[in-house]
Amino acid sequence: MKRMLSILALLGTFCLLPLVAQATEYTITIEPVEHATIKVTYRGSSSRTEVHSGDKVNGNTLLTIQVIPDEGYEATHYIVNGVEKPITSSLGELEFVQGDLIISAKVAPATKCTVTITPPENGTLSVMNTNTRKAVKTGDQLYSGTSIHMSVMPKKGYDIEAWLIDGESFEPSNNKYTHYSYIYTVQKDVTISAKFKNISQPTPSDYTVTMIQPKEGQGTMTASYYNKDGNLTTLTTGNSVPKGTYVTFEVTPAEGYEMDHWMIDDKPVESTSNTKGIIVEANLKVEPILKKVGGSAQPTEGKITIIQPKTEEGSMRAYTFDDEGEELPIQDGQSVKIGTEITFAVTPAEGYKTSSWKVNDETKEVDATTPNKIKLTVTGNLKVEPVLKAETPVNPTEATLTVKREGTGATISGKYVTPDEKTFSIWEGNTKQVPLGSKVTLTANLTKGFEVTYMNNDTPAPEEALSEEGKVYTFIVQGNVTVVAKVTEKQVAGEFTVTCIADPEKGGKVSASTAEGPITNGGKVAGGEYITVKATPNEDFEVDQWFVNTKELTYKKGSGSFTFALTEDVTIKVTFKSTLPPAEYAVTVEPALPSAEAGEVHLFQKNGIPFESGKSVVEGTEMYVEVTPAAKYELETLQVGETKIPAGDEKLVNIAGGVKYTFTVKAATKVQATFKLTNAIEQLAQSDVAVYVTNGGTRLEIAGAAEGAEVRLYDYIGQLLLTSTEHTLNISALPAGSYIVLVGNYTTRIVK
Repeated sequence: MKRMLSILALLGTFCLLPLVAQATEYTITIEPVEHATIKVTYRGSSSRTEVHSGDKVNGNTLLTIQVIPDEGYEATHYIVNGVEKPITSSLGELEFVQGDLIISAKVAPATKCTVTITPPENGTLSVMNTNTRKAVKTGDQLYSGTSIHMSVMPKKGYDIEAWLIDGESFEPSNNKYTHYSYIYTVQKDVTISAKFKNISQPTPSDYTVTMIQPKEGQGTMTASYYNKDGNLTTLTTGNSVPKGTYVTFEVTPAEGYEMDHWMIDDKPVESTSNTKGIIVEANLKVEPILKKVGGSAQPTEGKITIIQPKTEEGSMRAYTFDDEGEELPIQDGQSVKIGTEITFAVTPAEGYKTSSWKVNDETKEVDATTPNKIKLTVTGNLKVEPVLKAETPVNPTEATLTVKREGTGATISGKYVTPDEKTFSIWEGNTKQVPLGSKVTLTANLTKGFEVTYMNNDTPAPEEALSEEGKVYTFIVQGNVTVVAKVTEKQVAGEFTVTCIADPEKGGKVSASTAEGPITNGGKVAGGEYITVKATPNEDFEVDQWFVNTKELTYKKGSGSFTFALTEDVTIKVTFKSTLPPAEYAVTVEPALPSAEAGEVHLFQKNGIPFESGKSVVEGTEMYVEVTPAAKYELETLQVGETKIPAGDEKLVNIAGGVKYTFTVKAATKVQATFKLTNAIEQLAQSDVAVYVTNGGTRLEIAGAAEGAEVRLYDYIGQLLLTSTEHTLNISALPAGSYIVLVGNYTTRIVK
């Protein structure tokens, strides 16, 4: 409650009625805007309160109007009672309630702009897209109108000195909450960085004391202190004393005057004593304020007088910050406490610039780094007036370019490329000064069933300047030019088929209708009719994407309906996605064939971390398997789920010692590798070992092998059939065919 009263005190001059009077209420109407959301709020007793269309709000309430465009679009103006006002901040625009308000906005397609981030020295710079809350990296492309939040972290001993945007410097805020951050709206390709300053200078041992004497005739002030030798020393203005020195300031009022208060470092200190003792801890400024005996006390507030420039030259606003860092506007005639810091910001009209300031009728030069701003501390009544002058080019090299649209059913966007090959955006409703010789390209983003005709200074655009069936108009700026894009409905003859598809079918229903009623799926409708398609999700599903003849309508993502004029056969597909948690499936490695000793199979996550067989992963997870055959073996087939991949298939990537296969988990998945003995060696050269099939194919005999040497018999797919240390084996049970015999390091083939 105390905080609310303090704000009301600061904004006292905003209120036209006493606080005890009954406030008048006004209706706020928020008109829906295609491709954007309008959010209106005001500051309540403890938090911000959102205003909905039709709500009533007290008169003189300060509203914040924020226009949040859909991705791919840019909010250029907000509209109050039919008056268009430019949007200067993505954080919102301020508007006082002094009657019923109808609020709308103007939205245009956005172009993509490249953001280049130059790493600063002596600190780090981070950039975030305020719409998506995702980090922005150098080279990223953002839609024009996107708000980015820049923040810095200086190295020890450094502080932010300036924000650098396309080489132009912007000073940081003095507010502790916003000092290390800056919000910028991207309108074109932009290069951003920051500059840091060294603040680790050694603390001075001596500090300067500035003494401001009372006004002439009111009295005098002296100061003294004891030096290191213990001697009383007189201090005069501009002298320096060591840190920690105790200085006594004494005022001798003239006859008829007495002390009112002290000003210490330009801040009032309530004390009527003629003496003031201060320990010097930094550079110090001391001024006594006197008054006539029995006279009124010195003011604690100053009246702010804001002298606006001429309407055609620009406008000025003033503001300060509250304890939470929120901007508080200052109005003409408002009284503000002594010591308050106020920022006066001027917005010059096109063709004008700030040349100087008048502060209490005294001329002050502009700061080259922030020519359109001046910060002043209130010490009494304060009158501020910006002095603007017209910018007259020495050699006129520019022309005025205006783009307008007549009719509905389209938006007009475009760009112009200057003779030095710099590219800038322009769209309907814009007026810009562009260099002569610039190449302008305008594009009509037409709704189905509409067409466009371009007029250049009331003359139809020549056919050779048009492309893409007349939607794109290209020309060179040779003087002031106004282009009007006239949008009209096409006259369409014939009937066209309308087909609706739900993907997956279990996700929901997609239906189409005209004003006369539903359309049979796959039925024909007269050209030019307006078609409304509705997507109704089933339980546990929601609408995801929209496609018209395979082209995705990104701006309709998640929407429940779509209306268009029919000009051709059309297929509308709506995809639905489940709102349930994603399914999980186990991934298991089966024993290798013919045996574990034939090779190894290992699973890995996409990032290379080993994965334990039998564990579960979320559906859609990407993994890979590595297969490594043992000595004398080679891979024959790899089976992953229902997919069987033979050795040598291009899907298998060769790695050191084996192969790698990447797959996506869509169901419970078993992985199994089948190996076979290498056929490259059938008989070792100069070996004394011999293998025979005797006794009519029923006995296998080995000669020349060392006593106890292990004998292994495999079929031709590598399956181990028997093993023994005996060198005479009964193979009568084996069917006729070819076999592989391994005796120690000796390999051969036999035929039964």
